[in-house]
Amino acid sequence: MTVQSIADPSDSAVWTTANGLDGFASLCCQEPHIDLLSDPQSFSLTQRVGAIGPVVVAEVVVGSDVEIHCGELCSAYRVNVLRSGRVESVHRGASLISGPGTAAVYQPEGDAGSRWAAGSRLLGVKIDRCVVEDALSDALGLQLTSQIDFTSCMSIEAGAARSWINMLALFAEQLCRPDSLLNQPLAGLPFVDSLVHGLLLAADNPITAPLRERQMWSALALSALLSKSSKRKHICL
Repeated sequence: MTVQSIADPSDSAVWTTANGLDGFASLCCQEPHIDLLSDPQSFSLTQRVGAIGPVVVAEVVVGSDVEIHCGELCSAYRVNVLRSGRVESVHRGASLISGPGTAAVYQPEGDAGSRWAAGSRLLGVKIDRCVVEDALSDALGLQLTSQIDFTSCMSIEAGAARSWINMLALFAEQLCRPDSLLNQPLAGLPFVDSLVHGLLLAADNPITAPLRERQMWSALALSALLSKSSKRKHICL
């Protein structure tokens, strides 16, 4: 397939056509376990992809109805944010129908498949499993012995989730630009660290609930301390 731009000519982050399932493979591990179930002759997909350290981000637009089966081998945590269109997915036996305003969260391993309506646009991120779980282990002060049981869907209208999606969108936009500072490890890797820790707070799961409560009380304590300090300065004046 030929390369073509679908972005503004001033946009240095060029969109290109993908060969076969390259676009979907970029959001999964590199093991050959993705099968195309829909008609390969009508397959149409454009994308732009960026990666740094343990994170891969991609924006994908499907030009035809697409159905894929991903098997059970993916070893990363993935989040797919649907910008437009409709996606029906199955992961570990649970079905999810997504539209704009929702994000699907996939855990490592577990049988998965999805069906995309023509014209659907996706912002997706893949993060190495060990990076996510090590970040949570460090935050809790204990070593995890199992996967993080994220809920399969999060609303991007909620406060923490919406903030995290905005971080992801900015990260993707900058990472796809060759001249961006985020392509330099000195600037990009700290942003990756924030993105990983932000996911732990934005996506619901039973493990991080105590962490969110701890941070909430820390914030309240800090607010109270600042308030007392302000009153003391007022009295001194």
